[in-house]
Amino acid sequence: MRGSSIESRLEVQVKHRRPAPNRYTWEIHREHDILTVKESSEQFSSWEEASQNGHKMLRKLSAI
Repeated sequence: MRGSSIESRLEVQVKHRRPAPNRYTWEIHREHDILTVKESSEQFSSWEEASQNGHKMLRKLSAI
């Protein structure tokens, strides 16, 4: 259950940073911490796409 405890302390935040068409990015933060643990290197055209990609990375980080 190591991964689940890490995942419970991290959260994905979707950011609206760029102009259209690919305006969304994601960041993974520790709970109650403003420093970014990991952020996307690509931009996404929708909030949903960025969120799904961020949560996929969160699961990968939790598996380490």
